[in-house]
Amino acid sequence: MSTPKDGPIKIEPGFSKWLAAYLLLVHTSALIIILLLPLSLPLGTTLALLVGASLWYYWRRDLLHIGAHSIIRIEWSEANGWRMWLGDGDIHQATLIPTSFMHRHLVTLDLMTTDSGVHRLLLPGDIMQPELHRRLRVLLKLENHFGE
Repeated sequence: MSTPKDGPIKIEPGFSKWLAAYLLLVHTSALIIILLLPLSLPLGTTLALLVGASLWYYWRRDLLHIGAHSIIRIEWSEANGWRMWLGDGDIHQATLIPTSFMHRHLVTLDLMTTDSGVHRLLLPGDIMQPELHRRLRVLLKLENHFGE
């Protein structure tokens, strides 16, 4: 059985079909609700545009990893701790904060840096090899990554 001490964990998040389906379902549901509500045309149009803008933002950030502040690579090692590479080319040393979430099919890493604030990375199980996803979950369970 491998442990986090088997070496660094390196993740370059890719496109998740599961997350894409979830985003489409949630935003489509919001649009349907807007259509069913008795709203004036300007208000309904404004709300629909806001839902579309939300879909565009999260699609780019969490699925395509496009944008200056999108995380395009993350790495953990015993020697260096958490490091992340952003879309603008910057590399930051980061600390995992307690708002991170771990489930069998989804890991959400909330990382704080001293110079660029908090960054969130969604890691559904379908964007990486099952063994890598398992190693990440084991690392989060066994090690104290929350500074507590």
